[in-house]
Amino acid sequence: MNGIVERIIFLTQRPLSLRDYKRFGIELLRNNGFSVEIWDISHILYPKIFNNSKTLNNAGLVVFEKKKEACLRLSKLQHRDLVVTALSY
Repeated sequence: MNGIVERIIFLTQRPLSLRDYKRFGIELLRNNGFSVEIWDISHILYPKIFNNSKTLNNAGLVVFEKKKEACLRLSKLQHRDLVVTALSY
Protein backbone atom coordinates (compact mmCIF):
# COMPACT_ATOMS: atom_id res chain seq x y z
CA MET A 1 0.00 0.00 0.00
CA ASN A 2 1.73 3.17 -1.14
CA GLY A 3 -1.04 5.70 -0.37
CA ILE A 4 -1.24 7.28 -3.82
CA VAL A 5 -4.58 8.98 -4.45
CA GLU A 6 -6.22 7.82 -7.67
CA ARG A 7 -9.84 8.88 -7.23
CA ILE A 8 -11.14 12.17 -5.84
CA ILE A 9 -14.76 12.34 -4.73
CA PHE A 10 -16.48 15.65 -4.05
CA LEU A 11 -19.35 15.15 -1.60
CA THR A 12 -21.85 17.97 -2.20
CA GLN A 13 -25.07 19.10 -0.58
CA ARG A 14 -26.47 20.80 -3.65
CA PRO A 15 -26.79 19.88 -7.33
CA LEU A 16 -23.63 20.33 -9.40
CA SER A 17 -23.53 23.71 -11.11
CA LEU A 18 -21.13 25.00 -13.74
CA ARG A 19 -19.74 27.37 -11.11
CA ASP A 20 -18.92 24.49 -8.74
CA TYR A 21 -17.55 22.38 -11.60
CA LYS A 22 -15.05 25.15 -12.35
CA ARG A 23 -14.42 26.01 -8.69
CA PHE A 24 -13.58 22.41 -7.79
CA GLY A 25 -11.10 22.25 -10.70
CA ILE A 26 -12.58 19.03 -12.03
CA GLU A 27 -11.08 19.35 -15.52
CA LEU A 28 -7.65 20.19 -14.09
CA LEU A 29 -7.76 17.14 -11.82
CA ARG A 30 -8.86 14.88 -14.66
CA ASN A 31 -6.17 16.28 -16.96
CA ASN A 32 -3.64 15.36 -14.27
CA GLY A 33 -4.73 11.72 -14.26
CA PHE A 34 -7.21 11.60 -11.39
CA SER A 35 -10.56 9.89 -11.61
CA VAL A 36 -13.06 12.48 -10.32
CA GLU A 37 -16.58 11.85 -9.08
CA ILE A 38 -19.19 14.16 -7.62
CA TRP A 39 -21.52 12.60 -5.08
CA ASP A 40 -24.63 14.75 -4.63
CA ILE A 41 -26.60 14.10 -1.42
CA SER A 42 -28.93 17.11 -1.78
CA HIS A 43 -31.98 14.89 -2.26
CA ILE A 44 -31.28 13.22 1.08
CA LEU A 45 -30.60 16.40 3.05
CA TYR A 46 -33.15 18.72 1.43
CA PRO A 47 -35.73 16.63 -0.45
CA LYS A 48 -38.35 19.38 -0.71
CA ILE A 49 -35.89 21.87 -2.17
CA PHE A 50 -33.77 19.81 -4.56
CA ASN A 51 -35.93 16.94 -5.80
CA ASN A 52 -36.88 18.78 -8.99
CA SER A 53 -33.72 20.83 -9.41
CA LYS A 54 -31.53 20.83 -12.48
CA THR A 55 -27.96 19.61 -12.25
CA LEU A 56 -25.04 19.85 -14.61
CA ASN A 57 -24.73 16.56 -16.48
CA ASN A 58 -21.25 15.23 -15.93
CA ALA A 59 -19.50 11.91 -16.18
CA GLY A 60 -18.76 10.89 -12.63
CA LEU A 61 -21.87 12.50 -11.16
CA VAL A 62 -23.74 10.28 -8.70
CA VAL A 63 -27.01 11.59 -7.25
CA PHE A 64 -28.08 9.76 -4.11
CA GLU A 65 -31.74 9.64 -3.19
CA LYS A 66 -31.55 7.28 -0.22
CA LYS A 67 -29.34 7.35 2.87
CA LYS A 68 -28.77 3.61 2.72
CA GLU A 69 -27.39 3.87 -0.83
CA ALA A 70 -25.00 6.70 0.12
CA CYS A 71 -23.82 4.88 3.25
CA LEU A 72 -23.17 1.72 1.26
CA ARG A 73 -21.02 3.58 -1.29
CA LEU A 74 -19.15 5.41 1.47
CA SER A 75 -18.43 2.12 3.22
CA LYS A 76 -16.77 0.80 0.06
CA LEU A 77 -14.17 3.57 -0.22
CA GLN A 78 -10.62 2.36 -0.76
CA HIS A 79 -7.27 3.64 0.51
CA ARG A 80 -6.64 5.32 -2.86
CA ASP A 81 -9.82 7.43 -2.61
CA LEU A 82 -9.85 11.00 -1.33
CA VAL A 83 -13.18 12.52 -0.28
CA VAL A 84 -13.50 16.30 -0.33
CA THR A 85 -16.56 17.36 1.61
CA ALA A 86 -18.25 20.45 0.22
CA LEU A 87 -20.83 20.49 3.01
CA SER A 88 -21.90 23.27 5.37
CA TYR A 89 -21.67 22.55 9.04
